[in-house]
Amino acid sequence: MLCLHLLRIREQSGSFLKKSRRIIKEKYLPTEYSIREASVDDIEDIYEIELESFKNPWIFDKYVNEFRIPYSQISVAESGGRIVGFSLVWFVNDEVHLNKIAVRYRHRRNRIASSLIDHIIQIAKDAGSRVIYLEVRERNKEARAFYRKLGFTENGIRKKYYPDDNAILIEKMIE
Repeated sequence: MLCLHLLRIREQSGSFLKKSRRIIKEKYLPTEYSIREASVDDIEDIYEIELESFKNPWIFDKYVNEFRIPYSQISVAESGGRIVGFSLVWFVNDEVHLNKIAVRYRHRRNRIASSLIDHIIQIAKDAGSRVIYLEVRERNKEARAFYRKLGFTENGIRKKYYPDDNAILIEKMIE
């Protein structure tokens, strides 16, 4: 049943892929939202946000596979019945690796990403994790400032991690 549903999503994905490649240039919207664990039914919205947010997006099937990985967790921020942001983390031993976090363009600057980070920290505490790790493009000054504001520290660099940039290694100890 799940496989049929995923295949149906994959077949229908062509139409929304074309639409989601353009960035919507609208005013930022004040947003009331809630955060919950994602379900397979959310993949299309998550992938649409992925395409809007990242220069080198993951392929659609990568998200399908994330739902099969026992240590992977995707959370979504929802507003008015629509997904406006997501995070994807891996829980490995006592560590959390933040692989993705993104918010729809027109819903940015409403603390949605900060709330997703708070949600990750709470889940990590509950799981007994001690640290959150992530990588950020060296040129992405805005993201680096965002993580510093939330108490993350930069602790290294991975040269040529991205095809066109280095990665800054960032961590936050969980208290």
